[in-house]
Amino acid sequence: MVGKIIAILLILTFASYSIDAQILFPTNSDENETENTNLSPEDIIDSLFGDSETNEIFTEDFGQPVVSSTTERPENEDLADLWHLNDAEALRERFSDSKSAILEYENSLLDFTQAFVVEAWNHEGQNFVISPFSLHTVLAMLTSGATDNSTTQIELLDALGSVRNIQNLEQRYKNFVRDYKNTDITEILNFGNKFWTTQKYFKKIRGQYLEKISALYDADFSLIAAKSPEKEINEWVKKQTNGKIDKIIDSLSPEVAFLIVNALYFKASWSVLFDEGTPQNFTTIDGDKKIVPMMTRTSLQNSGARFETEIVPDAIFTTVAIPYAFQDRRFEMVIVMPEIYKGLTFFADSAKTGIDNPLAENIFRKALDALEPERTVSKEYTINMPTFTVDSNIDVNKYLRAMGVNGAFDEGGFENIVQNEPLRVSAVKHRATVEVTRDGTVGAAASAIEIVSFQANLNLPKEINIDKPFLFFIRDTELKAVLFAGKYTNPDA
Repeated sequence: MVGKIIAILLILTFASYSIDAQILFPTNSDENETENTNLSPEDIIDSLFGDSETNEIFTEDFGQPVVSSTTERPENEDLADLWHLNDAEALRERFSDSKSAILEYENSLLDFTQAFVVEAWNHEGQNFVISPFSLHTVLAMLTSGATDNSTTQIELLDALGSVRNIQNLEQRYKNFVRDYKNTDITEILNFGNKFWTTQKYFKKIRGQYLEKISALYDADFSLIAAKSPEKEINEWVKKQTNGKIDKIIDSLSPEVAFLIVNALYFKASWSVLFDEGTPQNFTTIDGDKKIVPMMTRTSLQNSGARFETEIVPDAIFTTVAIPYAFQDRRFEMVIVMPEIYKGLTFFADSAKTGIDNPLAENIFRKALDALEPERTVSKEYTINMPTFTVDSNIDVNKYLRAMGVNGAFDEGGFENIVQNEPLRVSAVKHRATVEVTRDGTVGAAASAIEIVSFQANLNLPKEINIDKPFLFFIRDTELKAVLFAGKYTNPDA
């Protein structure tokens, strides 16, 4: 059987709530405008990627080129300055393909993944799984509509992995669209974004937001059907996921003003298929031992390493990268397993205490750094690991709040989608499943966001037994997207 992974992310409803909006209009002095027209390319780069906030502005005219800003410019905009903004946009786009930009995105996604996993650790059972890439994508689309410099925008950017500004993130997702669509990647990976609204709210949507989500996120646009709108939405989801998920919403509330949907589908086989292995003990996170079926694979294409981390000072971690066959093993699953069975419990407790520390270590980053030098060395490893299936149905609200996102729920602040009618997030849900077999991986995920109008021996043995609780994540080694991530601590859970 060929492995499959499907992920769906859904933003449901932007409807009104009766609180007067306080609308903030940024101003620009004529002196600053004059000074900006004399910016050198180096000055532009500093303004784009330095620590100072950017104040790029452009008209609401639907025909104007998209520029990476969420701040509007007065109607008497100086055309020479607009040229500089377009030039700055070109520089930003060039930067977005650089190694440093990809690394910045990778670190932000790894930070988002660790923060979310740690917050959900004690609440979602002994095994669970999420789709970081899918959830991150839709939250980025939401952030693109957040009011500039608002509490909501700042908190969302921080939760997305301490992203410095939404413009850089938008360019990264624009590049994902370019590289993941209409290329060979579609043989194993497909994703799409869609935006729905009602006839009533269609007239209220800001043109620049529609243009932005189309140009940067490749989102299609449709009106919500007056009767049985769920049917059209679920049919789109079913098509995007090749029938793996045929229903994402049961019913659509009349209060729904907007609907943003993301669907992700992944299908790949291991570069070397596993054979049936010998059943052996698996030590659960509680210390119980259970005999479980194992699959085994001996190959030079496995990479492995051991590492230590400040997160769990007294533990040694084993990490293994198991590649899929496509495009010279571009995609891979990475296993992270502590040598002591309680290691993941210690990890979760320690990582949570340091979640607000920007200098705290990231266990996914540590694993990848440990693997990096091993990728150039040809070593044969035998990997014995269980086949496993993990299913999760997660209420995301409380975890986003724990990650510092409160303004989106309590204050709203999405004036870059609709002005003069405040919007707020009311509910965020996420469903995911992953099945790992001898042939590959099968998985699915669905999420919904409702918005309403308001010292140690580090030598790795030749044979690696994945027989204790472990973390796992599936990633694109080139563009650094983390498609799925989860924990596995009990075979009987």
